[in-house]
Amino acid sequence: MAGFDVEMSEPPMMCFSDLHDLSVLSDQELEHTSQLSDSFAALLFSEKMSDVVFVLDESERIMAHRIILAARSNYFRALLFGGMRESEEREVLIKNTSTPAFKAVLKYAYTGKLPMKELSDDAMEILFLAHQYELLDLQNAVSDYLQSITTIGNLPTILNAAHMYCLEDLIEFCMDFADRNATNVLKFETFGLLSPDVAVQLLLRDSFCASEIEIFRAICSVLEARAQEENKVRSFLKCVRLPLITQSDLLSVVRNSKLIDSDAILDAIAQQSAELLNPALFRGFKFSDENVATAALGAVASVGNGKPCGLLSEAVSLSERCTSHSYSSSEGILIELGNPHIINKIVMTLWSREQHYSYYIEVSMEKKSWNRVIDYSKYSCHGLQQLYFTPVAVKFIRVVGVGCSPKKFSICTFEAVFTTEPFVVDTETNIMVPDFNVAASHRQALVVEGVSRCRNTLLNGDVDSYDWDSGYTCHQIGGGGITIQLPQPFIISTMRILLWDCDDRFYSYYVEVSDDQLTWKKIVDRTRMKCRSWQYLVFEPTRAVFIRLTGTRNSSNEVFHVVHLECPADETAEKPPPSFAIPDDVSGEGISGSDSD
Repeated sequence: MAGFDVEMSEPPMMCFSDLHDLSVLSDQELEHTSQLSDSFAALLFSEKMSDVVFVLDESERIMAHRIILAARSNYFRALLFGGMRESEEREVLIKNTSTPAFKAVLKYAYTGKLPMKELSDDAMEILFLAHQYELLDLQNAVSDYLQSITTIGNLPTILNAAHMYCLEDLIEFCMDFADRNATNVLKFETFGLLSPDVAVQLLLRDSFCASEIEIFRAICSVLEARAQEENKVRSFLKCVRLPLITQSDLLSVVRNSKLIDSDAILDAIAQQSAELLNPALFRGFKFSDENVATAALGAVASVGNGKPCGLLSEAVSLSERCTSHSYSSSEGILIELGNPHIINKIVMTLWSREQHYSYYIEVSMEKKSWNRVIDYSKYSCHGLQQLYFTPVAVKFIRVVGVGCSPKKFSICTFEAVFTTEPFVVDTETNIMVPDFNVAASHRQALVVEGVSRCRNTLLNGDVDSYDWDSGYTCHQIGGGGITIQLPQPFIISTMRILLWDCDDRFYSYYVEVSDDQLTWKKIVDRTRMKCRSWQYLVFEPTRAVFIRLTGTRNSSNEVFHVVHLECPADETAEKPPPSFAIPDDVSGEGISGSDSD
């Protein structure tokens, strides 16, 4: 305009880096949930915009907001918007609920927060309300809190509630807690508060490790304090393992109670006289995934007339821990645990990877009747032994070598564990059916026949670093084979091998397995096929300690070359294409990669 000098300023220029910063911000998500929680907290117990009043007693009226509660709980959604009387009326009556517990649950519904330590006295009622109102996260949080405050005194109350609301994690925690404190749980005055069904489940557990006479006395106290139905009484009495009670207690305590039939008492005495008690009768502590054969837990090892040894001591060197026994002695190496324990796995290391051993393992509770859980007396074993079997309660473990290449049977490490890891064993032999590659050098498998620049190249897992000069194991066709020894017997049904494939040659071969390198069983026959690169082999489940690959043909020379072997086969690996037929002037057969065609 005339008479005015207007200075126009140019808008700031946006540089490339600014655009980059904006693009980064556009990918981010705003997260102000704490402000949201604070906003809802301001409405808690407030008359502002409230549309429902919960009446707990004549003096307590709690204001609330239907839409918030319905959004948080299916129970409140059905109650307040489901067409029932409460959907129309402003006041809703809440019966048999304490005010502090109900307010705590509403606070959690509005804010997602709850200071559990301040509400320990109301924890059980909060758990009930969380279950009733289908606030599952709150229910789980209270369950976790109850685990942290469980004592012998409140155990029955918490365990009853856990069963009532089907809280599996809390049930298992309480059961394990009871197992570890079995004797004290029986003696504590609150034991009688357990519901009959829950008490029976607890007393039937093999891991509830208290003496049978203590269990019987506790049952008598419960039955005396309560008028139990006849079927409940029978359920309680089935928990008692009579053959484990001494004859004097059977006659003086059990018979005088008049709860057990005289014939049952006589049968128990007869079993004791036979000295062949069923191993399944015994109880033991169950420490999941913990080695119980340690000096810290009171375990001791001995050999030959009870001579102590350092097998279980971590304070001495490996060579000092090495414990041997002569094959002329049937006593073997004896491990006595500090307490009876339930175990299903033994891990031990035989003294030498180069020497072969045969052995068996027996367990007992009283050093009279022995249960043979592992019998490798007919197999050649070496190095690390990982042994699995049906869970059994034990106090004594006896490892007996039965002769093989060295003059003495020697072990240098020993562990006894109740493992929670899944495993599969043959039910008759307790030989493992592995789901991991046992033909691996890190698992102490060995190549005992075959030529390579590095002895265990075949088993080191390297399937990329091979060429014309290295990275494979071979044998002269027509002379010998490639033999792998596993550290112990396994039952296998799949195998994967990689034939050397740096050019277009093909091979023919067969695969055998053996327990002792004397008798061989052919499990795969590809002598009439042209095979290249990866081979995926499937066969009937077969026991094996030794695996032998024998080449019968190489289209380029007279040597059979293998880069990698694994068994069982890696199920996640890409399988080679199935066999297909192509014209062949020599045999008329096809190139093979898989037996699955």
